[in-house]
Amino acid sequence: MCRSGLLSWASKHLTFVKWFFIRKSFDCFEVNGKYIYFHRDEDSRVNGARFWNQLAHAMAADQKKMVLNRPDVVLVNVDVSPLLMGYFVMMRIPVILRVDGIYLEKPTLSLIRKVNLARGFLLLISYFAHKLKVDPKAKTFNFFHRNAPIYLKYLLSKRVIYQSEFSASSFKFLDLKKANSIILNGAAKGKAFNSCSARSEIRLSTIFAGGKRANKRLVELVDFVDWASESQNYAIHLTIIGFDNDDLPNEFSNSILQKLENKTLFTLLPKFGWVDDNGVLGNELLRTHAFITFTFRDPCPNVVVEAQSYGVPVIALQSGGVPEIVGRGGRLVPLDDYNGSMLWSNLTSEDYPVIDRWAVLNAMVDVRDNLREFQMRARENFERYLEINVAAQKYTSAVDEIFE
Repeated sequence: MCRSGLLSWASKHLTFVKWFFIRKSFDCFEVNGKYIYFHRDEDSRVNGARFWNQLAHAMAADQKKMVLNRPDVVLVNVDVSPLLMGYFVMMRIPVILRVDGIYLEKPTLSLIRKVNLARGFLLLISYFAHKLKVDPKAKTFNFFHRNAPIYLKYLLSKRVIYQSEFSASSFKFLDLKKANSIILNGAAKGKAFNSCSARSEIRLSTIFAGGKRANKRLVELVDFVDWASESQNYAIHLTIIGFDNDDLPNEFSNSILQKLENKTLFTLLPKFGWVDDNGVLGNELLRTHAFITFTFRDPCPNVVVEAQSYGVPVIALQSGGVPEIVGRGGRLVPLDDYNGSMLWSNLTSEDYPVIDRWAVLNAMVDVRDNLREFQMRARENFERYLEINVAAQKYTSAVDEIFE
């Protein structure tokens, strides 16, 4: 074999090996005659993994088989490695980046203490720049704290998909602009739609997601249920699906854990993976009257989408991207999302706007007293805006626009 022939053979087979190893992080599907690489979400603890898996199969509904080939486009989550993104860009393969939001942390010395010396020095300088009003939006602090990788991946992408209008607004706050689409997350239709009958006791459910993040406000939800029962004499029960003792928020105190031991008010179901082989999620949602969450400034919580996939009305704060998901399929409790500032803490809720317990209680009673109407609304809202095929069509359009 001549030298040029040997180099050609080696190049061909090394390329095959290269794509084979990249496939360990991606699933490849053929969609409308194009090969699309989907970045595989390896974190089985999060509901987003279910959405990503369902989306890939919904977009490739007519596929014949999985293929091993150079992709025409790559679709990635924001948690993808910047090195992988950089590789695809060097290969002149367009990358579509799916993002939720950016970090707008309130600069504190406690955050600086948690990082290494070199990074801490940069954070300390930017901390004082914020305090002295040189950088009032704390862009520099958040860049060095957590946003730098997001910036890099944003710049490397050909197109961005925001998960909600709220998600897009957070990037506009930092003057980042890119060809984009705004597409709400979706879910596969539940095995049945919720048809629980109204009764004196209202059964609520929530999904434990977000681990130690304070913005899920799970502590305040537990306190609300305890208050509604003990102080206001309401018959109420909350099931927390996917509860994980090893991943509790920092604000979980012994008093909160003691409240959760009250089996009359609370049921704790163990965590499960995105496959949910035992049907934990679906079985519970089918016997609940309303799904409740106090999540704060969350761009597009998948747990809310999944609740509506079973026709369950949602009670939530009017915060983040939640109103865009809930629509008429539930009740929203008014809340000042910014409370005078774009900056907030991800570790403690002490600066969060106060939740009006009476407004939550009134929303809960309204859903209970008009349960059939809210169930119908939740079902209609899901089928029109949140069903996985709706999201898949929009993602497919975003891919097609790359080649126009």
